Amino acid sequence: MQKTLKKMRYFLFLSALSVFGLAAAQDEEPQRPEDVYRYVVSDTGDAIEIDWAIEDGYYLYRNKLGFESNTNSVVLGEARLPAGLPHEDEFFGKQQIYREHFYVSVPYRIEGDRPETMELVVKSQGCWDGGLCYPPQEWIETVELRRSSENASKIDLGALGQLGGSEFVPVDQAFRPILIPVDGNTVEVTFRVTPGYYLYKDKISVRAVSENVQLGKLELPKGKIKFDEFFGES
Repeated sequence: MQKTLKKMRYFLFLSALSVFGLAAAQDEEPQRPEDVYRYVVSDTGDAIEIDWAIEDGYYLYRNKLGFESNTNSVVLGEARLPAGLPHEDEFFGKQQIYREHFYVSVPYRIEGDRPETMELVVKSQGCWDGGLCYPPQEWIETVELRRSSENASKIDLGALGQLGGSEFVPVDQAFRPILIPVDGNTVEVTFRVTPGYYLYKDKISVRAVSENVQLGKLELPKGKIKFDEFFGES
């Protein structure tokens, strides 16, 4: 009972900090949760993917993540969560947490007619290393749904035909870029590549369409060596 009361007093205290924006134990002030826990939601055709970018010095609890559908015809399955980092504190005990970048996949099925969009409820709770844990957060996102993989295959096959007995996936489905604003000066580009397809590293480039934005150097991860008849060793 005493432990429960301690937890209640703790969360009431944290809620007060969050609402009134008071400074925590250090000289710094914690940022708003919507500024430190950022994500991009996209649809693969049969699953919703949530790509997270977390500010340095903050983290999310793995077992506090939850996802619900506010659209009756869209029924979510069990979320596929990556393994987290080990963490232990006096309030929640042994936990797994996420820092920096990770993504979650939530499969779904459609009952009845397929809607063009759905409302996704995203639930989370995290803390600041400076000595504050936020109350549980809940956001609602409108997600534009793609056509299903089954329907896409039929349409794409009719449009593109077959070559050598292989079915081709349209380029916008085979290579899907996802943009995540890391901070005010950095944007991370993540590519979701369909199995069986690949991108050439030296063919990847970016440009800004706004005259008010000047891009810096594009930083690319190390690729895998491949030899083909078109470009040789790449």
